[in-house]
Amino acid sequence: MKIILLVSRILLLIVAIFSYFWGNRDKYKSYKKSSYLESIGYIFFIIGTLAGIASVMLDVTRHCELIFTLSITIGFLLIYIYLLQEKGVLIKKLSYDSLTKIYTRDKALKILQNMKKHNSKENCNLSIMFLDLDQFKLYNDMFGHLQGDLILYEVAKYLKYHCRKNDIIARYGGDEFIIILPNTSSDEALKIKHRLQNNITNYNWPHDIDLSLSIGISAYPDDSVDIEKLLQLADKRMYLDKQKIN
Repeated sequence: MKIILLVSRILLLIVAIFSYFWGNRDKYKSYKKSSYLESIGYIFFIIGTLAGIASVMLDVTRHCELIFTLSITIGFLLIYIYLLQEKGVLIKKLSYDSLTKIYTRDKALKILQNMKKHNSKENCNLSIMFLDLDQFKLYNDMFGHLQGDLILYEVAKYLKYHCRKNDIIARYGGDEFIIILPNTSSDEALKIKHRLQNNITNYNWPHDIDLSLSIGISAYPDDSVDIEKLLQLADKRMYLDKQKIN
């Protein structure tokens, strides 16, 4: 029994040390610092396992077992808190576009699905806007991709400034954006569309370029109750709007 207990605690120590170095292997390659919370958690964990080994080998059970139990418990708690923080960081990375700092396409579609469920119960409406930057490829080719990225970032800032607080703004892909307008009819969405298109010429853009937006709108439930059809319709109307502008 004593041998089994000793072997199990030695294995626990090996697993703790291996887990720490394996989990941080990428940080060592890129010279990034490990989380203090994670490091302290593993230190407590290792101290606890060493105390557990000592209690078996030296027969000083009372004090070492207490250190073993407390250290392992504290270590587990600290590592668990660290993992929760890392999970939060990962969720944030998956939810926000790294360039524009607004929602990603996937996050926006999840929000849209939840809104649809809520609106069907409450008998509310909502509108969807598809937006595309006109002649963006020309600007990208003229000033380079870094400046093109800067324009996309500024467009996201512009949209956040001119939209309402509860509107959901996301980068759909490339130079396309989507705005979900809760509790908004198609007529109200049309007013917002005109405001976005009219004010964009007064914005202070890099290199003093002239930007314009093509925007398509679809409304729930007037146009459809199916999310996919609403997105397709807004996309189609956006391209029709682009043809008018060009």
